[in-house]
Amino acid sequence: MATREQAERFRAALRAFANAECKQVSADLMDLIAFVAVTGRNCFDWAALKQVLVQRAKEILGEDGDISFAQDKEELLASLAAFRGAPFTLQRLCEILADPDRHYRNKDKLLFALSKQVTVLSTLEPMLCPYEETSVGPELSTQLKSDDVKMEDKTMDLSGGTGNTSADLTALAKPEDMDVSP
Repeated sequence: MATREQAERFRAALRAFANAECKQVSADLMDLIAFVAVTGRNCFDWAALKQVLVQRAKEILGEDGDISFAQDKEELLASLAAFRGAPFTLQRLCEILADPDRHYRNKDKLLFALSKQVTVLSTLEPMLCPYEETSVGPELSTQLKSDDVKMEDKTMDLSGGTGNTSADLTALAKPEDMDVSP
């Protein structure tokens, strides 16, 4: 679980990476990737995290390879950079980027595994960091109020308004009463 101090360290590392001229994934950013790999939490700025993941993919895939590998690598990086929100495969993507040699000793297989993680359309909604869930402060409660969608409690009366119990409803739906003819 991330503490407030860890989350602040991760956020500072993300800001430093965004402002750096020479992009390199630091130890703090590797810890962030490992945190997401373990928890699956999308609680950091996606635009900043995405830059880190693209750079990490560049680092582990390297510059060597044939033309086909280079084209596939560029497609992977472009696909990852194109996400407006974190892909729902973010946790697995970070697992691979955190420890690429654990399952993939061949760069072609590694590239294929990474490509599979970015060929999705669904994205994750941002969520709170674990420490933020236990302490809801006034700024968060204000945010929650502004984001609230008011829903009315609409329950359907399946008994047809007769006050039948669930046992009565089960008796109403006997298989022999159902028309199953084609």
